[in-house]
Amino acid sequence: MEIIGKGFKIKNRDIIGELDVDVKLKMSLEDLRILSRYLEGEFLNGMESLVMDLENDGNQEELLYYEKLKTILEDLTDGIYKGLVDTEKMIIGELKNHEIDEDEIIELMAEDEYDKERVENIYMAMNDLNREEKEAQEIFDKLDIYGKMILSKIKESGEDFYMPLVFKFFWFLYDSADRSGEVVFTENSLEELLDLDREGLEVFLDQMSKITVKVGNQTGSLIEYFSFLNDSTMKLEYNLFAVNPRKYMVLDHEFKIGKVEEVEIKII
Repeated sequence: MEIIGKGFKIKNRDIIGELDVDVKLKMSLEDLRILSRYLEGEFLNGMESLVMDLENDGNQEELLYYEKLKTILEDLTDGIYKGLVDTEKMIIGELKNHEIDEDEIIELMAEDEYDKERVENIYMAMNDLNREEKEAQEIFDKLDIYGKMILSKIKESGEDFYMPLVFKFFWFLYDSADRSGEVVFTENSLEELLDLDREGLEVFLDQMSKITVKVGNQTGSLIEYFSFLNDSTMKLEYNLFAVNPRKYMVLDHEFKIGKVEEVEIKII
């Protein structure tokens, strides 16, 4: 089907249905908690039971409809829960700014055990984030101007990197005594350094491998290669010029470091 208007053409009706829509809800925190608990619990459990019954009945058209509806409602539930956590995080932050202690905040925010566990987790996560951001700033302050520029441009790239982790990893490579661009980690030491399990570490290193750095007359990936040699040993190859150009300049006399403002970062 093709719909044509003045200077406007739609070749497929599905295009309209695929448009993203922002929906805003305004309600009290109490109502938001009740809604979130209901959606997460008996409502989605009911939807799951309905879909299972339809699978047994063999009505494919109705089954496809309710499977799609279930997916939509799961996304809605996740969005409602995120909105709840973001709201509670904002309130907790404000209470902390007024120097109210942890026990008083939790008592004030939690109406029952269900709320208490969530509020305690939010409080702990906020403390961890503040600590990690402070550590990241301390790392940034220790870098030379080139290291600062590289990290700043990674941060400004708009990619979904958890920057305190990037800072910690970058500092490890920057401060390493290694001069070959190769490090072998044993006994899960990198997992411990970054507080990640093996799966999380692979995802993180894959992200870091997509960062391309141009400094002076050299261009290459931050990480060229990584692999697990066995259950407790991992090998990592990185470009020293992309982490510590001044150290690399001493090793490679053909390397021209260039101006700091000419450092380029691309995410492939």
